[in-house]
Amino acid sequence: MTAKGIIVNIFAVNTKNKYWDGHTMIKVTERAKQELGRLLAASVDWPGACLRLVDRGHGKLGMGIDIQQSNDRAIEYEGSILLVIDDGLADSLTHITLDVDDSPEGTELVICEELPESHEQLVSTT
Repeated sequence: MTAKGIIVNIFAVNTKNKYWDGHTMIKVTERAKQELGRLLAASVDWPGACLRLVDRGHGKLGMGIDIQQSNDRAIEYEGSILLVIDDGLADSLTHITLDVDDSPEGTELVICEELPESHEQLVSTT
């Protein structure tokens, strides 16, 4: 059972949402699920292993290899668990989306913060 090095570029996002007090966990796009599956298959030879989203402090998120724990929420794709997030962290990740960006360096996972409609209207009228 081995885990090869995973290089994942995730832009920093403030894990304390300054706009909404919601209860919805991070959204993961279809393309991001495909990329997570590709990363996992290419990097891990460990039955039951998945990727874990972690709080690295100072508003930064990271990703590592782990197994699902009882207090985790899971992102599944095609019957496999790809990504797990601790309950406490998941609750703080409201109104953000994990997506894929095609850059000149290759495909990157990115995190985008969604603004509430009321804030968008405020910004556009001022």
